[in-house]
Amino acid sequence: DAYGYSGTAFLIGQVVATGGTGAYTNYMSVPQALELEELNGWECGTHAYSATVHNEGYVAAGDTVALADAAAAKAYLSAQGFRSPWLHAYPLGLYDAGTLLNTQALFGAARSISSFGSYPDETFPPAQLPRLRSVACSTATGPSLSVLEGYVAEAAANHEWLILTCHDIQASPSGNLQLSTATFTSLLSYINSS
Repeated sequence: DAYGYSGTAFLIGQVVATGGTGAYTNYMSVPQALELEELNGWECGTHAYSATVHNEGYVAAGDTVALADAAAAKAYLSAQGFRSPWLHAYPLGLYDAGTLLNTQALFGAARSISSFGSYPDETFPPAQLPRLRSVACSTATGPSLSVLEGYVAEAAANHEWLILTCHDIQASPSGNLQLSTATFTSLLSYINSS
């Protein structure tokens, strides 16, 4: 909000349904996510419906289960008043040929994770909408703030699209998918100055 930027929140239906309570005390609730969409201009896409299927991943769960879960996630968010979800993020960042076909049947585009290569750039327009490349930002496993700033500079210089995935922003990160609030704030400041 400080810079006028919006993001995309990829939601697990079962988690936001009970967000803030029980096993999901550190997650957003439906009203909080709707506020991001309605008041802050964010897009809310799907990540999964079932936390169990999410944690297993769509590839391991199989095409039939994955398709049913993705359809349930889309239907749930629409029923809660979200704009019709156009974007999807693959659980665990993993996909295969069947997952790609399922995604194309339900969504306009889907985000993956770039795990290989040096620079995780995405063409604009994207070459493959069901396989949008993204770099996962993590304090524990990297890339470092200076590397992320380099990615931003290179994307700006080459007029490319850079998708950054900040999975879990915490003041004191302790897990592989967590990014420190300080690093996130510094990164946004760098992007704004660029």
